[in-house]
Amino acid sequence: MACLDLTKVMELSGDCAKAELAAFADSRYTDWRPLGEGGTALVFRARDRRLACDVAIKVLKPSYAEYPRLLDGLRREILISRGLRHEGIAAIHDFYDGPAGVGVVMDLVDGITLKDWLKQHRGERLTHFDERLGLFKRLVEILGVAHRDVVHRDLKPGNVMLIGGDVARPVIMDFGLSLPHSEVGQALREGTARYAAPEQWRGDADVDLRADLFSMGVMAYELFTERLPFPRGAAQAGESEIPAAPGTFNVAVTPALDRLIGQMLALRADDRPTTASLVGSLLADIRTDSVSEVLADRRDGSDRRSMAVKIPAGSFVIGSGPESDNSAEKPRRRLTMSGFFLDRLPVTNGEYQAYCDATGMPPAPFMDDARFNAALQPVVGVTHADAVAYANWVGGFLPTEAQWEYAARAGGKAVYPWGDAPPTPLLANIGRTNDAPVPVGSCVAGRNAWGLEDMSGNVWEWCADAWNPSFYASLGNGDVDPASLGAASVEKEFTLRGGGFDAFPSMGRSAARFHAREEVRGVSIGFRVAYSAADPSSEARERESGDAKDAGDEANGVA
Repeated sequence: MACLDLTKVMELSGDCAKAELAAFADSRYTDWRPLGEGGTALVFRARDRRLACDVAIKVLKPSYAEYPRLLDGLRREILISRGLRHEGIAAIHDFYDGPAGVGVVMDLVDGITLKDWLKQHRGERLTHFDERLGLFKRLVEILGVAHRDVVHRDLKPGNVMLIGGDVARPVIMDFGLSLPHSEVGQALREGTARYAAPEQWRGDADVDLRADLFSMGVMAYELFTERLPFPRGAAQAGESEIPAAPGTFNVAVTPALDRLIGQMLALRADDRPTTASLVGSLLADIRTDSVSEVLADRRDGSDRRSMAVKIPAGSFVIGSGPESDNSAEKPRRRLTMSGFFLDRLPVTNGEYQAYCDATGMPPAPFMDDARFNAALQPVVGVTHADAVAYANWVGGFLPTEAQWEYAARAGGKAVYPWGDAPPTPLLANIGRTNDAPVPVGSCVAGRNAWGLEDMSGNVWEWCADAWNPSFYASLGNGDVDPASLGAASVEKEFTLRGGGFDAFPSMGRSAARFHAREEVRGVSIGFRVAYSAADPSSEARERESGDAKDAGDEANGVA
């Protein structure tokens, strides 16, 4: 009987490894082919001549084959599998002890790991949201079955196989670290740091099945956001470290799902749900039709005005007080504003592409870059002229600086659209918390009183005004709808508002002014569209009532 040098085989290139394996056979298993490699084991596909079927054989690497603890783990896997008969749990037939080494013989699961599926579908967390939510529910259901007897202790995307690559058919693999409930608290520190619960990774004595619920929460977070909640591992996180809610990065995640995943990721086990069945019951009440509604709401630009937010006539104070020393934001003036309509969200890639398809205009310049080309990300890289052309196509115009700031403040005087508190990841995508814009509307908590979203962070927004750093000094209190549409102090530059994902957090203030040359195509520059009021007579009445302000402007620092 030939012996197989696994170390030598795995060092060979793909075709050479296959040739070496093809020449190998033991008394029962033939046609060996490599399937994968883990930290301590190699997995092969082989033909079982006795049963006339293909199987998977997991074999310990030669350097680990003499470790008693790992050998015990293999035997434990077999016994656990025999007690957990379920289509979502990998079935193990027997112990393998042959010329290839020591291991276990398992059902062959043709498919890919969830880890590989996530790589293949990166950037599609919104369009595949329903599938991802269904997978989360199914994994929780399978985990509930396993928890009747054991705690898995190594849940991660690499230990989930998707049969045929189908997210509706997951199988939880690798129960080598699993233990009965009574033995978990005495176990060594084991698992995978980025997915392990902090108490498990520390080797605490009170570890129980809630450690698996934490790991499942990490997987769910990754499913919906394509990032890890604790990149260094939860054991390295401070007690006050709370990851941003998944909805920050995925507009389809509902508040209820945000809360559930947040509870599963609690650093203290006592703050997590107690059982997988409880998690499953909470998941059953979470709506799954939110994506279709989101997509329908943002399908194209053909009827944007009907979805825009009505900005009532009124007055407000433009500019900054002591919170900023930027002279271009001073002096403050009280302005009178007519009513208009403004897009609730910035223009998306999907909407801009619809415009390009309809008009023959060239696509946005970053549509081949996976960081910036998702359909619901805000379009970036458009020049000022590009933004004007799109706005004209949908029957609107770029807002003036005064209109933009009035809308961002919702007619009030708070520093940011949501109030005076500085930005957090829940409020705005700013300060490089991400390396690209997130889907529009992801930072729901940053919505202002008039229902406008993303007025701070994500992308800078082109305004109609030519850039003039001394513009406010030319204004008087009571000026109506002012705009710097004529000569500018700096030729061919236009104003930008709102702050991009890569801006300093302070640039997300409603009063912050910035500017760029008209031909600039920045990765953090986008726009939204304004529209004229539908009924000028009602607009005038609203302005008249809105102008009934107390004359205490001096107290507000208005010159």
